[in-house]
Amino acid sequence: SGQFTADLCSDLRSSLVGFRPVTISVSAESNPITLQRAVALIFIRDGDAIVVVGSSAGLPRDPIWWLNLQHDPRAWVQIGTDRWPVAARKATPAERERLWPDVTKLLPLWAHFQAHSSREFPVILLERRPG
Repeated sequence: SGQFTADLCSDLRSSLVGFRPVTISVSAESNPITLQRAVALIFIRDGDAIVVVGSSAGLPRDPIWWLNLQHDPRAWVQIGTDRWPVAARKATPAERERLWPDVTKLLPLWAHFQAHSSREFPVILLERRPG
């Protein structure tokens, strides 16, 4: 309904006050014709790793950027003017259990979407690699 959409948008705006997205350039480095796609994602830090969630706003499929990273985990992260190479990996079940409360504290909508989704959202760690 229109009210549900309005409430959802209001919740999203209030959840994102003061957040800074990470831009991930996903490139198929194993492909001779390298294509790069930049995606702005909300993140938390876990030590030196950047942690993102593949929610697709609760859709029944993983986001394309995550499918691409599963094929080739090499990517670049940019936060502000800092840019560095990373390797992406799915969090282990224990890591996901530990990180899920932190990511849903940052964006409570992830918990809402997860509760109404048929799939478990991947929690992804982007770990610095030599570049």
